[in-house]
Amino acid sequence: MNYQTLILCLLVLSPVTMRSQKKAKVVVIADIESRKPLKDVVVHINTNQTVKTNWTGKFMIYNDSFKSATLKHPNYVTRVMTVAEMQRDTIFMLPMMNTLNEVIITAKAPRLEMFGGSLKEEIRQEAIMAAPPKPIVGFDFANMLDRRKRRDMKHLEKTKKILENY
Repeated sequence: MNYQTLILCLLVLSPVTMRSQKKAKVVVIADIESRKPLKDVVVHINTNQTVKTNWTGKFMIYNDSFKSATLKHPNYVTRVMTVAEMQRDTIFMLPMMNTLNEVIITAKAPRLEMFGGSLKEEIRQEAIMAAPPKPIVGFDFANMLDRRKRRDMKHLEKTKKILENY
């Protein structure tokens, strides 16, 4: 009877103890450019748990009940991740030296005199070459219905006026 009670207790309590022993999830943090593991990345989980990666870039998560984790390293951009993003086995961090906050490019408009005036003449020659050939017959019914040609001709005239005033 004692053996049966002992076995029954062990069978009843074993699932409870198994649930309390959660497996630790191993995550690797690596550089996004070189794909090498990063050492000494501080991982701060919002449940006030802080972990540092070892020389192989690995750390373990024992508790999945957190909402977010912050990854910090002095040479990399700080990254805040949710639980869904932390499910991956490898997390990449972006180096700080390659990040720019803003890029502004300014330039002056080029002057045609710098090109010896030949650019203006080349543009005119191309406009003349792009014009459709003159038909033998003076009347073409299809030209009356062609809206695209009228639009292109208007655009060509505007371009010529702009080049003359440039």
